[in-house]
Amino acid sequence: MGSDLTVLQALLPNGTLTCDLSDMSDAVAVLPLVFAWRSSEVPFLGPAHTVMAPGGDLDAVYEGIHTAEPGRVLVIATGGCDRAVWGETTTRRALHRGVAGVIIDGACRDVNAVRALGLSVIGRGVSPKRAERTAQGKVGETLRLHGVTIHPGDLVVNDGNGTAVVPNAQVKHVVETVSSTNQEVDRETGR
Repeated sequence: MGSDLTVLQALLPNGTLTCDLSDMSDAVAVLPLVFAWRSSEVPFLGPAHTVMAPGGDLDAVYEGIHTAEPGRVLVIATGGCDRAVWGETTTRRALHRGVAGVIIDGACRDVNAVRALGLSVIGRGVSPKRAERTAQGKVGETLRLHGVTIHPGDLVVNDGNGTAVVPNAQVKHVVETVSSTNQEVDRETGR
């Protein structure tokens, strides 16, 4: 997936990659509007590193950060927890690990610090109340977020238009399609 990501990474600054992905295939899922809170407008993409954190289990969140490889996107499912599962400390740790971005099915806190640190975090909102450590979560599980299934390693792409999820098995085909479409546009516009 490495060279495939390079091709898509080059297209990310255009700001329409998620639209292009969504238009091209029914296999590409889009996270629903419930994921409207953003710490930053900085786009990101990378393979999903999934964390199942029922009730916002912070033990699982920290394990997910600790086991994430550089360039991964943390995707955290909480089962709809309305407490903050993300904040300044988790952001600092994720940046240290080289995480590309974070999707949380929950809330964020310490939002000024998170914004200042520059990591793009997408979630459902903010709350000053933190989640608890319960040791009930798991890392590397298939997640279901508001109707969207995300497997470990699926490609997660986020830009100003939203978040698209490309199944790992479809990435090569999607990259080839996006590349050929953009080459046609470049020929038509003379770029």
